[in-house]
Amino acid sequence: MAKYTEHNFHDEWVKAKASSGLSDKLFKSRLGSKLDQLNTLYRQAMAAQTIKAYTPLAKKHTTLAKTVEDIVDAYRTIVKQKPNNKAAMDVLNRIHQAGYLGMTAQMKDDLRDKSGKLVI
Repeated sequence: MAKYTEHNFHDEWVKAKASSGLSDKLFKSRLGSKLDQLNTLYRQAMAAQTIKAYTPLAKKHTTLAKTVEDIVDAYRTIVKQKPNNKAAMDVLNRIHQAGYLGMTAQMKDDLRDKSGKLVI
C-alpha cells in the first residue's frame, strides 16, 4: 500500500512563503516547479507496468528527489533566520526532514516497493 498520497506542495509552499512574509528574492532554486516535476515522475513511475518502463522514470525521480532535498535543506537555513516562519518551516519539514517520513521519503519507499513487484 502506498505511503505517499499525491499532494500539491507547490501551492502550499507559495502560500506558506506569503503568510510568513518571505520574499521570493530569497529563494532562487525554484522549488515549486521541482515539486510539480517530482509528483509527475512519481505518478508515471507508479503507473509503469514493466521494469523497462519503470527504471528510467525511477532514476529521474531519485535524482530530482535528491535535488529537492538539498534545496529544502538550504531553504530551511534561510527560513530559520526569519521571524514568523512557522508556516514555511512546516511545509519544508513535510517535504523533507531527516528522521521524518516526509514527501520524498514516502515516495522513495513507494517506488522501492513497486520495483519489487514489476515483471520484466
